[in-house]
Amino acid sequence: MELSLSVDNLSTAEQHQIWEVLQRDQALQNKQYSKINELKNEIQDIRMKGILRDGDDSSRLCARCHSPLGVIFNKGEVCPNCRFKMCKNCRVALFSGGWTCIFCFKNM
Repeated sequence: MELSLSVDNLSTAEQHQIWEVLQRDQALQNKQYSKINELKNEIQDIRMKGILRDGDDSSRLCARCHSPLGVIFNKGEVCPNCRFKMCKNCRVALFSGGWTCIFCFKNM
């Protein structure tokens, strides 16, 4: 069902108001698309940085930033979502009291 509207019977002021609303809507959509693309690029960047290379010991390196994990301090924790070991800098606290890695958080 197609809805057809005619603005011929509206005053110039009313037409102008409608035009302004449409312009604001378009600006908001552009801003949202820009933010979505920015997040996609960020996720891709995190993925590329998180790739372990041959010879890397995944039990002693953070899966995202590749920083060495300590024995006592910053020994790393396994992300409950992706199951990779993360350092404290690559974790995000959740409102529920738990945490997740940066990558899983950005994919939520």
